[in-house]
Amino acid sequence: MAKPDEGKGSLYERMREDILRLSLRPGQDLDETTLAERYNVSRTPIREALIRLSADRLIVFSRNRGARVTPLILPDFPRFLEALGLLQRAVARLAAYRHHASDVARLDESLAALTAFAQAEDVGDDRRASDIVAAEKAHLLRIAEAGHNGYLRENYESLLTIGLRMMRLPFAYSPPMGRTVAEYLRDLLALHAALLDAVRRGDAAAAETAAAEVHRALVLRLREYNEENLVADVSIATGTDD
Repeated sequence: MAKPDEGKGSLYERMREDILRLSLRPGQDLDETTLAERYNVSRTPIREALIRLSADRLIVFSRNRGARVTPLILPDFPRFLEALGLLQRAVARLAAYRHHASDVARLDESLAALTAFAQAEDVGDDRRASDIVAAEKAHLLRIAEAGHNGYLRENYESLLTIGLRMMRLPFAYSPPMGRTVAEYLRDLLALHAALLDAVRRGDAAAAETAAAEVHRALVLRLREYNEENLVADVSIATGTDD
C-alpha cells in the first residue's frame, strides 16, 4: 500500500516540482513554518518532505542555516558535466554490448513516452516540461539498466538527479537568435533515436558517440541559456565537450 505522501499530488511531489521549476529558488532558505503556511499543512509533513528531498539532493541541511534548496551553482560545475558525460558514454557502450531483447523493448517504450511528451502542443507549459525531463531521465536510466552493471547505474542515476534542474533550463526560454524549444526537442529526439538504434545494433562505438552527442546537446543548450543572462550566477563554461 502506498504511503500517504507518495501520490502524484503529495506534498513531496509539490515541493519537488517547485524546486525543479525554480519557484523555490536555488540557495533559498526553507523555514518550516513558512513552508507550512505556503502548502497549508502542519510542520510534521514539511519536515518529512524535506528529508525525502534531501535524499534526492535537492535540499541540503546545515547546522547554522537549517534547510535550504541546493544551490544550482556547483562548486566544480565543469567536473560535474564531465562526470555525467563520461558515465553517459559508458552506460551506452555497455548497453550495446550486453542488452537483452527485453531491454530493447523497454527502451522502445520509454523513447515513445519521451516522444509523446516532447511533441505535445503545450510543450512550454511548466507541467509538460517536468514530464519531458522525467521521461528523458527514465529513458536514460533504462539505457543504463540495459548495460547490467548496478554500480554504474546507481552512480549515473545520482548524477542525473543532481542535474534535474539543469535539464529543466532548456525549456525556460527561446533565444532570439537560437533554436526554439520545439526545435531543440526535435533535434534531441533525433539524437536519442540514433542512440537507441546503435544500442539495438550492438554497435558499442556508435552508441558511445551518440550518447556523447546527447550530452553535448544539453551542454550547448545550457550555454545558450547562460549567454541570455537569465540566470546570471550560473556558470556553464566547460572545456570538456569541445
